[in-house]
Amino acid sequence: MVSVSSRATPLLLLGLTGVLLAAANTIVLGPPSPAFHDEFGYLLQADTFSRGRLANPSPPPGTEASFETFHTLQSPTYVAKYPPANGLLLAAGQVIGHPIVGVWLGFGLLGPATAWMLLAFLNRRWALLGGLLTLAQLGVATYWVSGYWSAVLPATGGALVLGAAPRLLRRPSSRDAIVMGIGLAVLANTRPFEGLVLSLLPASLFVLTRRGRRACFSTEGLRRVTLPLAGVLLLCLALMALYNRATTTRWLEAPYTSYEKQYSPYPLFLTANKRDTPAYSSEPFRLYYGEWLSSAWERQQSASGWISFKMRGLLQAGQLYFGPILVLPLVLGGLRLRRRGVGYSLAAIAILLAALAGTVSIRPHYLGLVLAPAMLLVTLGIATCWTLASRRFRRSRRWTVWVLGITLVAACTGERLWFWDDTNLKAAASRSVSLARPEIESTLSQAGGQHLVLVETGRYSSPHDDWVFNGAELAEQSVVWARWLGPEQNAELLEAFPERRAWHVRIGVRGPGDIGLDELSRP
Repeated sequence: MVSVSSRATPLLLLGLTGVLLAAANTIVLGPPSPAFHDEFGYLLQADTFSRGRLANPSPPPGTEASFETFHTLQSPTYVAKYPPANGLLLAAGQVIGHPIVGVWLGFGLLGPATAWMLLAFLNRRWALLGGLLTLAQLGVATYWVSGYWSAVLPATGGALVLGAAPRLLRRPSSRDAIVMGIGLAVLANTRPFEGLVLSLLPASLFVLTRRGRRACFSTEGLRRVTLPLAGVLLLCLALMALYNRATTTRWLEAPYTSYEKQYSPYPLFLTANKRDTPAYSSEPFRLYYGEWLSSAWERQQSASGWISFKMRGLLQAGQLYFGPILVLPLVLGGLRLRRRGVGYSLAAIAILLAALAGTVSIRPHYLGLVLAPAMLLVTLGIATCWTLASRRFRRSRRWTVWVLGITLVAACTGERLWFWDDTNLKAAASRSVSLARPEIESTLSQAGGQHLVLVETGRYSSPHDDWVFNGAELAEQSVVWARWLGPEQNAELLEAFPERRAWHVRIGVRGPGDIGLDELSRP
């Protein structure tokens, strides 16, 4: 009998490999500077949680509009709208030394979780190969490893849920029930909508199949599966309610819901009714919701626009997750319908794709929940090629699997490095305007003292080039960013921060790419 330690050791080594690979990216490229709205929101969460609190006080009275920023509530508390799990991971990194360390830790979870899911259907060698390929494909020169808004945690949660279900169907186990509960809790606190949709697959297996009903509702199943799973989920729901209460003052209203009500006229689903457009106080909000998001919504009201929009998102996801090297194994694995786990994986992918088809946006990380079943198909496709190639030999050798695996891992890594500018969405989207913000912040910080920067955004700017983002504690920042809202509101803001040198930054006021910085004289 194989001991527990011998089964766990390869997974632990795989986790260490993920951490080292992510750390190597940071060492070579340097800690990434945030460039997207989402990243600043997650970093605000990390800063908040690392200080031992769930939310921050609102900005000084009368200055709320000056600090309005994307995906962040200003009232009743100052907090990012996102579910807290990814922020907690980055907060762990910030406590250790830097938020990017949290990304390293995430990759330390991703590889083992993926391999663990594959172990429900494959032997150990092939499952570990699948975990290594996952790390090689996503842990080198992608925005998952060089940014702060990856889907490492949703992918880990999806792997735990989808890996626990077949194990519970075979043999009721408290350990696997708790693992499933943890996976569901991770999904609920990272991608709640997609997590709810994905959970329908194991739920249907437990309710609609005889083996599933026996696993959950027999005397042994109630004791070993249902009660432990329910305990984990009830604890998760209680903690989520506490977080809602701390951030929105309502037990059942999440920050995400509160933010969308305040700022976005567009619901999650394309078939829902559009809400009235709020009166925005700043140009970036008008550009983002009134033009960019409005265009995405209107384009998808026609069949051709919907197909074009969704296909572009799927192609981006395919390029990120598989690239040119793993596409053929993916297809071959998907064709092996009689192989155990193939139908299950295809069903998981299809359920999530069907749900996202009706939403406004689809991005690669929205599909991260089904990364593990996709890698199961890839690994089965590779195993099929290996089996066909080895038939010419009387006896297949185990070491050939590792030679094949090392070759594929090297090929995936090389492909990522070779096509760096094409595959790294962060690099492609980081324009010179976005990169100028950390340069100005660094210059002002080195000058000493405390600074207040009022950002004026013109009609030539991009809705994605916003600069007004701050940490959890404004008083401790050497540089505070706020909006330029006109003489009267600017005067109130300057009165609230009398000790700071004031600056005026222009972005896209006089033309595309225009950036200007001038010091303001106080009255």
